[in-house]
Amino acid sequence: MGLELKRTANKTLRSKWWYGRYTFNGKRQFINLGVEVRGTPPDSLRQTGNAAFEHSRLTAKVKLDGLISEAHSHKNAEKHLEELYALKSGSSIEQIPLVDIESCWLNLPSRKRRTELWEKNQCTTLRKFREFIGERHPAVKYLSQVTPRMAQEWLRHLDELGFAAATYNDKIHLLKGFFDRIGPDAGIGRNPFSSCPTKLKTTVHHQPFTLDELNRILQHAEGVMRSIFIVGMCTAMRQGDCCQLKWDEVDLLGAFITVQTSKTGETAEIPLFPALREENERQPRTDKYVFPEAAKLYQCKNFGISWRVKQVLKAAKIKTDLEVRRPHSERHRQRLPLPAHHVDHHGAQCRGSDGARPACNRPFHRGSRAEILFPPRPRSFSKRSRDRYAEIVDARNRTGRGSIAAGVGTVGTRGPEARQNRAA
Repeated sequence: MGLELKRTANKTLRSKWWYGRYTFNGKRQFINLGVEVRGTPPDSLRQTGNAAFEHSRLTAKVKLDGLISEAHSHKNAEKHLEELYALKSGSSIEQIPLVDIESCWLNLPSRKRRTELWEKNQCTTLRKFREFIGERHPAVKYLSQVTPRMAQEWLRHLDELGFAAATYNDKIHLLKGFFDRIGPDAGIGRNPFSSCPTKLKTTVHHQPFTLDELNRILQHAEGVMRSIFIVGMCTAMRQGDCCQLKWDEVDLLGAFITVQTSKTGETAEIPLFPALREENERQPRTDKYVFPEAAKLYQCKNFGISWRVKQVLKAAKIKTDLEVRRPHSERHRQRLPLPAHHVDHHGAQCRGSDGARPACNRPFHRGSRAEILFPPRPRSFSKRSRDRYAEIVDARNRTGRGSIAAGVGTVGTRGPEARQNRAA
């Protein structure tokens, strides 16, 4: 430990600068002191050189002593801060090794139960981040040593790999959330991902299915897929909620479905339309799920349901380009027509929804069950509003149960069929 000169094999100077070597935190440091070598250096630093050389040696020695003192004072300051933190919080600051990043994330509490596949995917992202930092910055041993510059290097690496914007954003959210949650307990002063922006996603415009397309879908859907399509058409729920519909969420007597949506966690109350009611009544009650086969396919996470949906759309000769039609289009439509059962979607506009915006000009009404069963008199006095209100009241009076859902299958159409139903 001390001053050094860089020399060639024949003892001539290879560099005109003084260098210093010292040990800090168990690691050897070798730095350029920024002091130029003056005069004529002797063959060995144990010997004394001329006055100019000794003056430059003294200057370099003072510079090295200052660096060593600063390093130790910084270490002492860190120690004092750790002691102060321990006094205030009652526990000392823990340094989490970089190699433990996956296990540390797994031990964090979660709002929802994590699936095995999701945990595997997230741990893969954390492992690749750890391997990247270990390869590019081998001196980093703890999470507190990860800097914003290292985080930006990793994100540039993701850009080079060509990840889509959605995947890129998911990885940022994972790392940013992880460092936010462990920061106070791992000695992390600043989240290295706090200033990293996300990418703009490509907007996908889901076009609604037409009446003819819905007819063709039902004609080509068979077995469990027909059931799932009917659930989606009658409820506008997401794929997972349709596949995992439970018997205790279906009230056949009250003609309502009450579901806590998987994505938002909100409770949606949806009228049980005749088409869906008939489909549910055909299912045997041998499982907690109404459609156990669909629930199993969805929970396997092998894209079995999505593949089958696409096959039905292909058989029905419905285009599934990004800007035309996709399976998610069932949740985006101006009406929800089931022509075989005469289900008109104007009545379904008053059902509870889990937040998805339809393709119509107005969002779904998120009213309570009372508002759905007993809609208020319309303020508009247009002929269409008066006729519609009269149909709803007429249906409620004729069913005797006050349920719009019970009568919507027979009064939901207009024209000759509606007049014939009202006359009956």
